[in-house]
Parts: sequence; C-alpha cells; structure tokens
Amino acid sequence: MTASGPESAAPAAAEPTAFYHYEYAMEDLPGFAAVLAELPALKIKPSTVDLAEFDEEFRADDLRSTSLAPDGAEYQRWRAALDTSRRRDFHLVNLDSHTGHEDYEAYYAAKIRLVGALEKVFGGDVRLSGNLWYPPSSYRLWHTNEDQPGWRMYLIDFDGEFPDAEHTSFFRYQHPETGELVTLRERPRLARFFKVEQDPDRLFWHCIVNPTPRHRWSFGCHVPDTWLDAIAGRS
Repeated sequence: MTASGPESAAPAAAEPTAFYHYEYAMEDLPGFAAVLAELPALKIKPSTVDLAEFDEEFRADDLRSTSLAPDGAEYQRWRAALDTSRRRDFHLVNLDSHTGHEDYEAYYAAKIRLVGALEKVFGGDVRLSGNLWYPPSSYRLWHTNEDQPGWRMYLIDFDGEFPDAEHTSFFRYQHPETGELVTLRERPRLARFFKVEQDPDRLFWHCIVNPTPRHRWSFGCHVPDTWLDAIAGRS
C-alpha cells in the first residue's frame, strides 16, 4: 500500500530510555501514513464483549502488583499466594478472541493491510503478536515474553486525547541491570519499540496499566532487527 501525501524525514534515532526502548509519534515515521489510515478499522469494541461483566473481573490487588518490582520479595510473596484456578495475568480484551460480531470482517481486512504497509516500511517480515483492547481500568501484569525473543513494535492509540499528560495510561518496565522501575506515560498514535531477550540477566519485565476513562488499543508486531536502519533509509 502506498502512503498518501508527502512523507516527513525520518526522525533522529531516539535515545533508549534506559534499555532497549524507543518511542515515536506515528505521524513522524516515514511510510506510516498507510499505517495511520488503518487505525479506525482496527480500533474496535466487539459487541460480543460484556463490559459490565468485564468490570466485575477487575482485581485491585492484581493492579497493585504493577507497582512492585518483579524481582522483589513482596512481589514474589504476592505471586506465590495467587489463586491459579483462573488466569490472573491480564484484565483486557484480546480482539482476536472475538470473531462473531459485525465489525470483525472489516477489522480482519485492516490487519492484512496493516501488515503489508509495515512490511513495505521495514523491508522484511512483520508478524502480528497481539491485538488488544484496554477498556478503562484495565491492565496487563508483569511479564517478559521471553519465549518470543526479538524486536517488538507496539502501535498504541486511544479514543481521545488525555487532558492531563501526567494522568494517562502507562507502560512500566524494570531495568535489568539497575532494577529501576521505569514508567512511560502514553499518548495517542504512539509507536513503541523494545527488544525481548532470553538471557536470564536481561529479561525485559514489563507491564501495562490503563487507569483512565479512555479506551486504549495496542497492536503488537515482531519486526526485523534492522527496523531502525529501514526507517532511516526512507528519509
């Protein structure tokens, strides 16, 4: 798919916040006009989701665990005491688990076009790894994705702007060398890149929280290791 309109020059390489992390406004990335064009069809709220039932599954103690360091004793005690009779690691909606609704066909077609647009930008294979809807008061608890190493890109958008930049959804990770918890505030039309590794000393522990009234969508992709060079080459 061809991007419409003039393309901006590639932004200067962002400095990693503390580890393998880069963020860009989607509109600043060359070739992303075609990506942005697909967002309206991707940002669905399946009618098969019962939001009242969803809200009942919220667990305040689960949410509190995102403020704990995953290698710390307090987190380990909380984790050991979990009731494992049901899955507790997320409170969100996997869009691909809901296929029997009126928006699914248009959503699926937009996913195919999205992959094509991204492969054109990056010049290599791109695989979707998770298409998620975070309604208000949703979260994904600490995890590493170590079983799927490599570079990840997440396309993040919302159903509106945040009136206060200090009160938004956030992405949090633990620096694998210092143990520092790094919290990244979010904004609409954000592209985030980070690297997942399997070395036990470099695991990328991270979590996501949307404590706001906004609806958040996140579309994850495996991207080529050369993604940054590909963006620079399109300037």
